[in-house]
Amino acid sequence: MFAGEKLMKQSIVIILFVLSIATFAQAPHGHEWLTDISKDLRQQGSVLLNVHTSDDGTRTYLAVTADQIAKSPRWDGNGEPPLTLTRAVVLARAHLKKKHPQHDTFPLTGGSFTLIQSDEKPNRWFYSLDFKIKTHVTPDPPSDASLRITEVWKSESFSVNLMMDGTILSSQPVKKEKSANK
Repeated sequence: MFAGEKLMKQSIVIILFVLSIATFAQAPHGHEWLTDISKDLRQQGSVLLNVHTSDDGTRTYLAVTADQIAKSPRWDGNGEPPLTLTRAVVLARAHLKKKHPQHDTFPLTGGSFTLIQSDEKPNRWFYSLDFKIKTHVTPDPPSDASLRITEVWKSESFSVNLMMDGTILSSQPVKKEKSANK
């Protein structure tokens, strides 16, 4: 490697490093709503677990109250969790069946359990289980008469969040920001 090439590579690394620090240091714009929700929940003794933005821009958040945390059994991550995966799936499917009685099956597509960040009540966890529902849809006739559509399926995904005592957690909508002009 020539001395000039080495100097150029070092210069590029330094420039990229400075740019990444400058980018990281900039305050995110438009996320005040997230800070406000998190602050409000902490004042109530609740913990923000996650935030979701759907394809249409609708935002929801999942939080757990201090009471829900206190009622949930402790688990240090060793051995079997207080709520087994099998039992969590059964409870989640029963919840989905109540909400969507027109469906018979709720195939599990994924899941996780996550430690809740709470200094007052450590070692509390929740499950997040993902299901996919397929619905048969009657298609519109194709514009080309030579085409024939035999079946069309619409697929919907659902997540069910449960505490280790089996309590189902519900997401809440993020209230729309107040306009600065009002």
